[in-house]
Amino acid sequence: NATADLFERLPVQRDIYSIARVAPGVQEDFYGAAIAGATSAENAYIIEGLNTTGAELGVEGKQLNFDFVEEIEIKTGGLPAEYGRMTGGIINVLTKSGGNTFKGDVFGFYEGGGLQSDDATATERPATTTQVTDIDSRWDFGGDLGGYLLKDKLWFFGAYNRTNRTDNVTVIRQLT
Repeated sequence: NATADLFERLPVQRDIYSIARVAPGVQEDFYGAAIAGATSAENAYIIEGLNTTGAELGVEGKQLNFDFVEEIEIKTGGLPAEYGRMTGGIINVLTKSGGNTFKGDVFGFYEGGGLQSDDATATERPATTTQVTDIDSRWDFGGDLGGYLLKDKLWFFGAYNRTNRTDNVTVIRQLT
């Protein structure tokens, strides 16, 4: 189990699936976390008890910023019968909720521009590579607030996350 306190200390991408990659027995394939020798398409992705596995390819169906997540449970083996027909693993996400005290967060992140190096290996790529795509800029900001409307009876939690990404495509070889 990985808690919100752990998310803030790990140098990983800011999404719930990147946390799964730090669990024992988990590697990465083209689509995501490959658990216990299975591909990412053989996993189940569950958010608050709802199976969110993508219907088309069987991979990660929903994106969720981990600033809104309380805990992520990664099951890599010995799965209970309730998860039948799984040959991979289970990524189970529990989101934050309201309570008898008011809590909130505001966050902002930026990457790109002068914060990253230039791609000096572009000309050394295989002859079939015609262009290189780099992140020009990516920013991510938002906040969340939880608390009570009626103490011990009615709680609320709300969150907002805005992201924007701009890519820079460099042509390294012209097709002739």
